[in-house]
Amino acid sequence: MRSALAGHLPGMYATFMISEGRAKMSFPPPTPHVEVTMPIRFMQRDVNGERRYWLTRAADAGYWKAAGFLAECYIEPENNGEPDYVQAERYATISAENGFRGEALRVAYSYLEGKFNKMNRCEGSYNYVFLADRIHNNGILTGQDKDTEIRTMKGEIKVSKDQIISGNEACLKDEVIAAGVAESKRLYDAWKTRDDEAERQKKGLYDKAKARIPEVKAAYEKAVQADKKK
Repeated sequence: MRSALAGHLPGMYATFMISEGRAKMSFPPPTPHVEVTMPIRFMQRDVNGERRYWLTRAADAGYWKAAGFLAECYIEPENNGEPDYVQAERYATISAENGFRGEALRVAYSYLEGKFNKMNRCEGSYNYVFLADRIHNNGILTGQDKDTEIRTMKGEIKVSKDQIISGNEACLKDEVIAAGVAESKRLYDAWKTRDDEAERQKKGLYDKAKARIPEVKAAYEKAVQADKKK
């Protein structure tokens, strides 16, 4: 909880995970206040809103794990009601653009299936399936991955045993494919820049903590000796 209150995104997500047992307790939202817009039908057991609060706050700040979880909630409500694909697209996209390959694939295939529609089907599918490939291959879009996606667009796409989507000739135009390749690189490079900076900052904090180990150890040993003399 202290980590979450300090603004640590994994701490917020961890607090969301452990707060289910406090569902019937009062939960005054901490400062800064973040409005929880997710209706309770998507997370039925979250009576006091604490789980939705921490999950939403972490997701809105760009934490990939929280955003991916939130996207799943909007797609599959706990009460089996209607999904909210607008919100699902929003959070799945946040997760994908922060390095989660699984959510990048979800976004791509949701465009193919017609569930997401912020951009056209070809653009959404290429942008995010190519992004998923780059995440998997350290920034490289392999020729094999690219050819596989183009073949998928060319033929019939089997979404499930009961649903088949016909190929789309418009998606096979060279300029459309090239645009997807370029946008996937832009998205990957933007994420990698953010991720590298976060890793640099984390390493700096670990280095500072490591430098204090002798000091902390000495203080501990002094406290132990003082306790023995009592």
